[in-house]
Amino acid sequence: MSSCNINLPWKDTTRDDKCGSLTSSQCGLMELAALVFCRACVNTPIASSSEKRIRREHVVVQIRERLSGGKWPWHAAFCYLIHNYYDRLKKDLLIYWFEGICANFERIINDANIEHSYVGLLWTLRSLQGLSLMLLFPVPALQTSSKLSSTLSGVETGWHTIWNCVIGGLPTFSTFTAVVDAALMLLRNLILNDTTNAYLVPQDLWDLRLLKRVPSISVLCFISCYFSRKGYQVCAPLISSILILFYCPLWFTNKG
Repeated sequence: MSSCNINLPWKDTTRDDKCGSLTSSQCGLMELAALVFCRACVNTPIASSSEKRIRREHVVVQIRERLSGGKWPWHAAFCYLIHNYYDRLKKDLLIYWFEGICANFERIINDANIEHSYVGLLWTLRSLQGLSLMLLFPVPALQTSSKLSSTLSGVETGWHTIWNCVIGGLPTFSTFTAVVDAALMLLRNLILNDTTNAYLVPQDLWDLRLLKRVPSISVLCFISCYFSRKGYQVCAPLISSILILFYCPLWFTNKG
């Protein structure tokens, strides 16, 4: 996987949906922040003094704490860090940061709903998208640790926590298109790695308006990935009919 395979959705934001988009100066700032983070986390101190080791560990811990807070500037910089320097990061470091986000993800969603401000949640979802690509799919360039196997079960549990939080939160932020798109693309990544049909969508979620309006790419990808899993193949003709019934009348209405 090369860095160009990791999408930059914040650069593809449409003119009508500015939530989560960055100006050119902000992009430059995030590029710089990502470079600083990479050098601070990756470079091994020349001397093995306890002071330098503590300083390096402090940077790693600080990033985890800031990501756990769900603030958008930190997650924006983190997205650039993953996109630009994933091949210089160790997998156990990504897992360490993922666990911090996971432990606070439900609170991040609740805070967004209480404050009616979803930019932080949007960038948190984008961070999780990047982490899902790094942790769920083979990335040959990603450095791994010999101690990693003991933490993988915890990572799997963490992704189930993320799934449940997003599924439960979708109705509350369903009117914010950018957030919904980021959430559904994250869920799609989880589904693509699901070999046991462990990720299930409750029936009432299919009744949400966001799944019945004129479809976005994220909605179509989510639905097609969900129903193309093993065990749903027999339903393929039925699913095709449902998609046609859902979307064709809406499409013709809008064309008219």
